[in-house]
Amino acid sequence: MDKIIRATAGDGMIKMAVITARDTVQRAREIHNCSPTAAAALGRTLCAASLLGESMKEENATLTIRINGGGPIGSVIAVSDSEGCVRGTVGDPLLSGHLNAEKLRYLQWSTGVVVNNGTLKSRFDGNRWILDDLTFLHQRTGGKLNVTGEVVRTDFQPDARLKVLFDKYPVLRHPDRRVTISGNADIHYADQLGLALTGGLKLDEAQFDFPKAGMPQIDDDVVVLGEEHQKNNATPMLLAIDLDVDINDAFTFSGSGLNVVMGGKLNLNARPKEDIKLLGTVKVVSGRYKAYGQDLEIQKGQITFVGPIDNPSLNIRAVRRLSPVGAGVEVTGFLSKPRAVLVADEAMSDKDKLAWLVLGRSASSGDDAALAAAAGSMLAGSMNNKIGLFDDIGLTSRETRNSDTGEVNPAEQMVAVGKHLTNKIYLGYEYRSEE
Repeated sequence: MDKIIRATAGDGMIKMAVITARDTVQRAREIHNCSPTAAAALGRTLCAASLLGESMKEENATLTIRINGGGPIGSVIAVSDSEGCVRGTVGDPLLSGHLNAEKLRYLQWSTGVVVNNGTLKSRFDGNRWILDDLTFLHQRTGGKLNVTGEVVRTDFQPDARLKVLFDKYPVLRHPDRRVTISGNADIHYADQLGLALTGGLKLDEAQFDFPKAGMPQIDDDVVVLGEEHQKNNATPMLLAIDLDVDINDAFTFSGSGLNVVMGGKLNLNARPKEDIKLLGTVKVVSGRYKAYGQDLEIQKGQITFVGPIDNPSLNIRAVRRLSPVGAGVEVTGFLSKPRAVLVADEAMSDKDKLAWLVLGRSASSGDDAALAAAAGSMLAGSMNNKIGLFDDIGLTSRETRNSDTGEVNPAEQMVAVGKHLTNKIYLGYEYRSEE
């Protein structure tokens, strides 16, 4: 039984108080399910509060002791009345019980991440939160995302180790980014170490449409006088990734005139305090390349990622369909600055290559205007990609019929531009040179 014993000596000049509170501390430990260290801190605070409270003269007075140590335990609080009866709490309790949930969802429209229709079955065991089953089902596709593992709380810092299983689950749904994957991944997160991600995934569907570049942007290292600049002082999360990705002939890429389906394998890699890198080479399974007003078939090609995700190197050869001389375009360099040159199976001048590519025959003296228009449309198309003024720009051909004889006139080469004003209204302009 707990007691408070008080004594005086020396005609009241010496006062002494002694408390024994073993039962109180034991009961507090049982209620809060504390660790031994937390129980000791809470017990001493309860004893101090009981001694001070019992010495108060006012009958209904209360006394509160709050200790914010700033350490792993956090805050310790004890409250006593004037009779020495105490209650308290500590910031590091050990928990027990179950936590279940339904209709879970996470939405981030800006990136296209939409995870919903989730169910959770979990339980607490001391300082461990055990995820027995966290499952998200995609209602339209039937894909499934499953997470199991545990989160351990040590010194108020979480240490999470999770296993994630994807079964044809659409992880991205954005107008220019769509990804559905299968496979598994291991995730380890700790405050001091950051996030580590390892595993292997297979693409069931992946489509990336790189939009036309907008107006020129100021680089990050340019300072404009007179403008206030706010620094981001947030510490970036440490990130370590080693993830193998099987493209599975399911990666569709559109950008800079390319529209291709690719296959191959890549490795997504990152180290703490470094940018995410994509390593590997993928081959073009099928596709087309738009140049000089023509939709060219890609004869061979590969796209190699050597670091930055958004700037792979290109090595592609695209030719005009059924061209007897193999006239086409070869694209090399990086996506941000591709280099295109005219090619053919036979040795010939660039003028003849362009004529075979655009007109389907060798050049003649009367083709200068058409070839100049083709080169001009190529240049205009490149400039348009920078400013995004038109939806369509390039060289086109049109056949007309003689109203008197009924014969079909030779195809005319014209430069055409167009812009969608609304979903139903398209404004176009065509220009052709007269002989």
